[in-house]
Amino acid sequence: MARRNTLLVFDKSARVQDKDAGTTGLRDAILEYVHRNPSAADTLRGVMNCWLPAHFIGTEAKAVELAMEQLVAKGILRKSVLADGSVLYAGTAGRRRRLTRRKNR
Repeated sequence: MARRNTLLVFDKSARVQDKDAGTTGLRDAILEYVHRNPSAADTLRGVMNCWLPAHFIGTEAKAVELAMEQLVAKGILRKSVLADGSVLYAGTAGRRRRLTRRKNR
């Protein structure tokens, strides 16, 4: 009986690792978009429709949101909640560049 429980725990942790591995491709695609478009800002729906390459069509919103939240946690993206409750994601590079320019004036 103890072996079976151990096996179930192992299977469950493997799925968690696979889920994280799945967001790596999404994170890379988002990073590439933000690198090319440093002042980009959009909602989750906009990110799914405009920021991601075609091979991500059909990706669940929860997976994209998880990837975005991971990038927010790392300080690569910033997240703003608008007055209507919608969430806007934006790259931080464009913001840093604008702040640097202001300091140099």
